[in-house]
Amino acid sequence: MMKSILPFLFFLFFSAHAQSQALRGILLSKGDLKPIPSATVYLSNTMISATSNEDGSFTLATIPSGRYELVVSCIGYRTKRIEISSAALPENLTIQLEPVVKELEEVVVRNYDKEGWSKWGTFFLQQFIGITPFSADVDLINPEVIKFIHDKTTNTINAFSFQPLIIKNNALGYELYYELEQFEFNFSSKMLLFKGFPLFKEMTPKRASQARKWKDNRKDAYLGSMMHFFRALYRNQLLENGFEVRSLIEVTNEEKVRVKNLLSSRYKSNINKVPNDPILPDTIRFSNTEDSMSYYQQVMRMPDKSDFVNKGILPGDSIAYSIDSVTVGMYFDHFLQIRYPSKKMPGVIADAIRGYPPKFVGGPAGFNELANGYAARDLNRMGVTNKMDMVSKVKLINNNQIVVLSNGSFFDAANLISYGYWAFWERISTLLPLDYRLPPQL
Repeated sequence: MMKSILPFLFFLFFSAHAQSQALRGILLSKGDLKPIPSATVYLSNTMISATSNEDGSFTLATIPSGRYELVVSCIGYRTKRIEISSAALPENLTIQLEPVVKELEEVVVRNYDKEGWSKWGTFFLQQFIGITPFSADVDLINPEVIKFIHDKTTNTINAFSFQPLIIKNNALGYELYYELEQFEFNFSSKMLLFKGFPLFKEMTPKRASQARKWKDNRKDAYLGSMMHFFRALYRNQLLENGFEVRSLIEVTNEEKVRVKNLLSSRYKSNINKVPNDPILPDTIRFSNTEDSMSYYQQVMRMPDKSDFVNKGILPGDSIAYSIDSVTVGMYFDHFLQIRYPSKKMPGVIADAIRGYPPKFVGGPAGFNELANGYAARDLNRMGVTNKMDMVSKVKLINNNQIVVLSNGSFFDAANLISYGYWAFWERISTLLPLDYRLPPQL
């Protein structure tokens, strides 16, 4: 899909804030209709949760205004997700959970790679937790529940879990209870897709300095993030929040396409003439002059596509419009370039975008140390510096609008693909609950 920039589809099902009300319900086992106690009921991507009582009843005392993904999770039952709206909450919600069929689960598990974590654990953590400056302080407590399937026909790796992931983000001060719905990485397109349903629990700081660190890190994670952007877009205050939005068009490098086809045809021609000669494409002796080959090599080093950015900054109301009193629609053609000039990208992300990915030190189970890219002397030798403007690029899929709520959530997240900074930043290590509010300026 892209060159060194990693496209990223990030599925998280969000909630909204404002006036709150209560949601009451009861959990029953499908079939015998017996009550289900000790189940976890929560609003995805928030800190709002409840535990069902012995009679299966539960109460979520705070339901802010907006749309939600209500998640019900209990050992021995399949996780249930229900989309709800504060505008039409039922007085009493009855939810039936389907018992897990162990035999079926065991059949599915047998198709997994038995050595999956040793093969793919580090890669999974790199993609799921991320390569942000916070990643080294994020611990996956139960990696043993994750299973992997490597599909060589589609060149994809998929990760699954029948149990919630327990994640401790010691950089931001949150413990996450994460229902992993899907994780897929395509090695051909370098596209990552994962979706899940996180419940946040705020950790208790051990000392005042740790509380200050969490506060500073949360602010750093928030400023320039997608949550920050969509909250600003909702209020039509993009510039006031430091965002510069411009229209962008991708143009294919037609000369590179021509040269690639030319070299490919000549390579095939040479191979056909000498079928047993193990010559690589870049060592074939063409009849061209050295000047021609030098030109071809220069063209092949060029990007497949180039970005043409309009200099004019777009106002928020040129890409967003009111749907009703609580939702805003967002629509645009082609691409948008989104800059946040008041900050620079962390060096580890800038290196990854340039094509110099970070090195992870230690085994996949630990993931305790993060080496920030290549050694400084190597970067200097290659003429690479870490500083890079915080720039992202986004595109709507299938020309479908997305719906934005006041807290920075958006539906359907499947309609938005991001590149650049956001493609690397929007991972578990930087994930904030929608309950988060930027501390007021003193």
